[in-house]
Amino acid sequence: MNAVTRAIASTSLAVLVLFGGSACAGTPGDGNLSDDWATMADPRVRVPEVGRCYNGADVAQNSYPPNWYRPVPCEGTHTAETFHVDELPAEVSERPALGHRHYWAAFDTCETQSKAFLGGDWHAARLYLSVFVPTPPQWDVGARWFACQVVETKTVLPGLVVQRSGSLRNALTGPAAVAHRCTDVIGLTEDDWEDLTPVDCAQPHDVEFAGSFKVPGTTAPAADKREGTFDRCWDVVAGYLGGTVDGMRMGYIPWGLDPKDWSNGDRWVRCFAWSSEKKTRGSVKGLGDRTPPS
Repeated sequence: MNAVTRAIASTSLAVLVLFGGSACAGTPGDGNLSDDWATMADPRVRVPEVGRCYNGADVAQNSYPPNWYRPVPCEGTHTAETFHVDELPAEVSERPALGHRHYWAAFDTCETQSKAFLGGDWHAARLYLSVFVPTPPQWDVGARWFACQVVETKTVLPGLVVQRSGSLRNALTGPAAVAHRCTDVIGLTEDDWEDLTPVDCAQPHDVEFAGSFKVPGTTAPAADKREGTFDRCWDVVAGYLGGTVDGMRMGYIPWGLDPKDWSNGDRWVRCFAWSSEKKTRGSVKGLGDRTPPS
């Protein structure tokens, strides 16, 4: 069996505060100030709208909340799309922070909604999910919404964001150009790597996406348990190959368990089938225990 490189690449699903302004409006001047004060607008800032697109940060990990007052047409160039907006439960008395169960619940809702919006699992694609909650001032005046946003990234890791045109709705149906398939490993060392760049599976390549799994529980695996957690990729890769863990001729490269990701709510590990001895050509799906094609 091939040697296995276990490399951890980080991604940060940002929980970022929103900024905005509130406006107040009065009735036309009628000499009665009490009428004007009575018609002032609700002081809460605008609630984000589903189906709106925005221009934001160029790097996914450093993404910041869009200006909700300045959406751009999704048919035109943009970086981010809001696909779901919801309300936090009434019992939530404090603004959710990273790692808090109410924030995780919001993130889980976004993940569930993303499957219907995208037509598949976002972990299996060059996509990056962010959850936004009201700023402290917004929270203080009663804002209780949370917004789910998705961007497309240029490589497997959530680095540079794609300036794209068109909605990501159903992006994981049909040809699914953003889906993880075959990639080259950039900066591979004995126990680390820098990025995975998409490659046509017909060309020589290093790894192929095999699937992902969610780590159970709410406590992140300790340092001495991480390798054992990653080893669940053996079963994921074997299932993708249609082979056996003991007989297959490939190893794996995992991506996941970054501490910040865990705090954000992303408790998934992605698994990539990997041949340490040579580049492969063509997909290894259904390969079984045979030697990978080259």
